[in-house]
Amino acid sequence: MKKLFTTFLLCSAAILAKANTYYVSSTGNDANNGRSISEAWNTLDAVTNFPFVSGDIVLLQGGITFNGNIKKTGLNGVTFSSYGVGKATISSDMLAGIWLSDANNITIKNLIFKGAGYMTTTMWKNGIDFIMSANATGHSTNSIIDNIESYGYGGMGVSFYTESALYGFKNITVTNSLFHDNGMAGLNITGSWDDPNSLIRYSNSNVYIANCKAYYNHGRRDYKDNWSGSGILVAGTVGGLVEYCEAYENGKDNGSMVGGPIGIWMDDSKFVTIQYCVSHHNKGGPARTDGGGFDIDGGTYGSVIQHCDSYENEGTGYGLFQWTTGNKWSNDTIRNCTSFNDGRNTKYGAFTFWGASPNHKVTNAEIYGNRVTVDKAGKALSFLGNYFSNVNVHDNEFCIVSPAVLYTTLASNVTLSNNTFPCQVLSVRTGSFKVKRIS
Repeated sequence: MKKLFTTFLLCSAAILAKANTYYVSSTGNDANNGRSISEAWNTLDAVTNFPFVSGDIVLLQGGITFNGNIKKTGLNGVTFSSYGVGKATISSDMLAGIWLSDANNITIKNLIFKGAGYMTTTMWKNGIDFIMSANATGHSTNSIIDNIESYGYGGMGVSFYTESALYGFKNITVTNSLFHDNGMAGLNITGSWDDPNSLIRYSNSNVYIANCKAYYNHGRRDYKDNWSGSGILVAGTVGGLVEYCEAYENGKDNGSMVGGPIGIWMDDSKFVTIQYCVSHHNKGGPARTDGGGFDIDGGTYGSVIQHCDSYENEGTGYGLFQWTTGNKWSNDTIRNCTSFNDGRNTKYGAFTFWGASPNHKVTNAEIYGNRVTVDKAGKALSFLGNYFSNVNVHDNEFCIVSPAVLYTTLASNVTLSNNTFPCQVLSVRTGSFKVKRIS
């Protein structure tokens, strides 16, 4: 009898834990069970309060706006999406659209997230907000974001952030999505990376971002400590690929004097590739700080930018910057890219190199196979300081039209070789520039 009773309990638990699809509609009622359109819930509070199990699917009625937000801790294996015609909108006002702490195996797709507006000075929330808490006991894995739009947030359109010194995110996929009109950034993946007492120096791994657009993420003038207004950033990550993305018109309201935004960039990471992307017309804010197209930033190792196009950025087209992070900038490459009239702020060039100190150098850099055109006042190469080691700029094409110059000062430990200058005497271009990829 005891054995039969135990079997009964186990079977009952299995039935209770069975995955289901739950619906939220404009005509629903939170007193319903949510398991069909006719028994749909009505508000996002019902979603927040329900104890979902792995395999559950939550579907919001397409074309309908739902006020409020979703907030869950420890969620595992749940999908959020829309049903019917069009995408559902989560209008979260001053809150995060969806806030998930210590979650695993989450899919968010076919939804729109709308905030109160990035200009709202008290609004610092993110549209989609993945957080690993300081008490996390393992990595968050297998997060998928696809075909979403996130806008109007004072923070980021989408944010992955860890408060833990050891654990972050593994296997992140973000595809076919739009991030625009946010304050701090469009898409931001960051975490811890600079703890010399930890064997895990990078908290995230295996990040894939493709076919996304980040635009009009203007920055925040009330934030002075560091940059605001970037398009896409991957930081604190080992192993990442960003491809077929576009970033434009970001950063105009960056309020910092010490750090500025970039269209698409990486920071304190290892083995990250950015390829087949376009970044243009980005800005650095009133102080004109940064505002570039692409950047391999401080503490990045063994990473590549290739087959990308940059044009008409206020800052550099391609930055190679080493700040005072504890990780070394080394063995990074920019190849087979184009730059047209970048560096509208005259301290920047199409390619800009900066090392913060003798102990924080740009080392072992390869810049080759690129095509650069500067036909306005400016420069192709800009060296800020002289903290470089084994920087090689070779086999590039430079079209330099007076009054533009190749560089004003060539830093030591930088080698230029086998570069060509096919159009130094051409007249200034007129009309718009059409991006053409290098195969």
